[in-house]
Amino acid sequence: MVLKKRLSMTVRIVGARMKLFIWKDLDGLTFQWHDGGSLLVVAVSLEAAKLLVANDESIPDGLELPEPATVYELAGEIAPSVVVFPDKGCC
Repeated sequence: MVLKKRLSMTVRIVGARMKLFIWKDLDGLTFQWHDGGSLLVVAVSLEAAKLLVANDESIPDGLELPEPATVYELAGEIAPSVVVFPDKGCC
C-alpha cells in the first residue's frame, strides 16, 4: 500500500504547529462487532493524519476517512499519535 511506504512523512515539520483531528461515529474503525467509534489523531496535516491511521495495526486496512468533524491547532511540542475509541456499544 502506497500510504504505508510514506509513513516517514509523518515526522514533525520544524516550525509547523501540530493539529488534533477528530472523527466521530465511524463505521469499520475496529474489528469489533459494533460500529460508531471515534478517532483522535495528532499530526501536522490531514495527509499525515491519514498516513498514521493507515499504519495503525489496530485499525482495519482500507478504512476510508471522511472530512474530520473537528480540527484544533495545538500549542507546544506534541508527538504524532492515534487514539481509537472503539464503538458505542450497547449491552
